[in-house]
Amino acid sequence: MNSVMNMKSSKKTRTVCITIGVIVCALLIASGVGLGYWLGSKQSVPEEAPTTGHAANPAHEYLVGSAAWQMSAEAHALMMQGFYIAEKNIDEIAEFADQGLNGYRWVESNGEKKLYLNEKRVCVVCDIDDTLVDGVHYTANILGKNGEWTNKAFTDFIQSKGCTALPGAVAFANHCKENGVALFYVTNRYDQGYKMTEEGYAGQEGYQKADGTVIGSSTFDIFGKTMYDITMESMALLGFPTNDPNASNYWEDAILIVNDTKLNGSSKEGIRDAIANGGELKTGERTHESNAYPGTVDISSHHIAMLLGDDLNDISQIFSDCENAIDRVALTIDNIELWGTKWIVFPN
Repeated sequence: MNSVMNMKSSKKTRTVCITIGVIVCALLIASGVGLGYWLGSKQSVPEEAPTTGHAANPAHEYLVGSAAWQMSAEAHALMMQGFYIAEKNIDEIAEFADQGLNGYRWVESNGEKKLYLNEKRVCVVCDIDDTLVDGVHYTANILGKNGEWTNKAFTDFIQSKGCTALPGAVAFANHCKENGVALFYVTNRYDQGYKMTEEGYAGQEGYQKADGTVIGSSTFDIFGKTMYDITMESMALLGFPTNDPNASNYWEDAILIVNDTKLNGSSKEGIRDAIANGGELKTGERTHESNAYPGTVDISSHHIAMLLGDDLNDISQIFSDCENAIDRVALTIDNIELWGTKWIVFPN
């Protein structure tokens, strides 16, 4: 018992130290301080200040940011650190189950040991892009070629060799599998274009912006596959466990959920609630065109041990509801005890 308590104490100390470092780095980056130093450049102040303002070049800023992210040893260290901490959290829960502590226990099912907290299956909820899979390669490629942000371009990227897993991601997913912890991959990837004949969308002309223009085109209409099928194939190819029976790393408890943003908006809160409390989740309107995507998913209630994401909107709705950046930072600091224990965030 003492060893477990010591482990928890050292873990909490480690988490606080890591959290403070991450918050300081995030604030420096957000304010623009230190980026030039990390890139090895120095900005000189002109002798005469310009008399007229100059609009920022978003494409240039994104390109510089993408290059810095890809070449940053610190960013890669933070990724591996995040997965290392997450794995240690799983190990701690498994040790509790071994000792029958804190309500954790093992349940045998189909010849496998599965981890439970009381009557709820233990699970981890993960974002995909820039959490498990490197999406910055797509950003850099599009900007470097002066290309356009389209659903077709992104889908081409997902199916290319440039789409790779982030360091430590596959190992972490398999660590969950080995320890009987269910996995939910929750992504905002979506088909984007919509058929006019679908129920509930009569009179609309596809996925529209506020000004009425259509964003992109339908993944299915171009590729003959839904985003669900394309994502499932990609995740399996990268080595992640999936519940696709044809995948080499098949596991029934690794579940992909593509958030239909037209139904739910960009918030994942409804999905997180369904995972935590159980219930029937409507997954999307084009599921009849998919090889495997169910129209609804019946989810039993789970204990969400951790949430992993590169955006705080992947973690909790409280950050989505913030009215300004200052309040968002304050909330981040107020929840210091959750960083590294229940909430794992990656460089964005």
